Amino acid sequence: MLDRTVAASVGVKFFELGGVRRVAGHASPKQILKQLAPESGLILILDEAQKLRSILPDDRAVAMDTLDAIHNGEIGKPVVLLTAGLGITESVYKTLEVSGLRVAALTILII
Repeated sequence: MLDRTVAASVGVKFFELGGVRRVAGHASPKQILKQLAPESGLILILDEAQKLRSILPDDRAVAMDTLDAIHNGEIGKPVVLLTAGLGITESVYKTLEVSGLRVAALTILII
């Protein structure tokens, strides 16, 4: 369970809807990750990653700062970001100056 006292100190509010947790507040994504990621690490899964293009150019700096922090280990805890999206996702990440991107086609069938 996430520590709500710590969450409040960085301006995070939690809204739970049908099992999905949404986070809102004035803290940056990097601050949220630093404060709330468990010491054992965190796996972030971002589906529909091509939708990141909708934040460009308005929140480009925030997105780049967050991706850089994950990539460069600035969170202070292990963080892995797995993304899935349409074919344009790679170009969206290039717009955000993500280098060393590993692109793989993977199909998972759950029965």
